[in-house]
Amino acid sequence: MQSQMPVQAQAQAQALPVPVPAWSQEAQRRFTPGAGSDPASDLAERLRLTQAGEAALAAGDTDSAQRHFDRAAGMVHAADVEMGLVRTYMQAGAYRQALGFASHAAGAHR
Repeated sequence: MQSQMPVQAQAQAQALPVPVPAWSQEAQRRFTPGAGSDPASDLAERLRLTQAGEAALAAGDTDSAQRHFDRAAGMVHAADVEMGLVRTYMQAGAYRQALGFASHAAGAHR
C-alpha cells in the first residue's frame, strides 16, 4: 500500500512553480495587450494566483479557486495551472469538464 502525503503537504507541493517555457512567455508578451512588460512581475503574479487557487481549493471554495486558476491560465500556458483547474472542476463535481480538460493537459504537456 502506498503512503499518502497529508493534504496540506500535497497542496504545498502542487503550488510549487513549474518552469515556464520561454516560448510561452514570449507568446504572452506578443498577444496580451499590456501584459509581459515586466517578466519578473508577471511570474510573481502567476505564482501568487496559483497559490491563491491552491489555498481556495484546500478551503473548499471552488468558485474562488477557478477564478484564480483562470487568471493564471490567461497569463501562461502551464501544466500546474491546468491541473489546478482539473482539480477544481473535480472538487466542484464537474467531472465531464474535468475529464475533457485533463485530456487537453495530458496531450499538451507530455
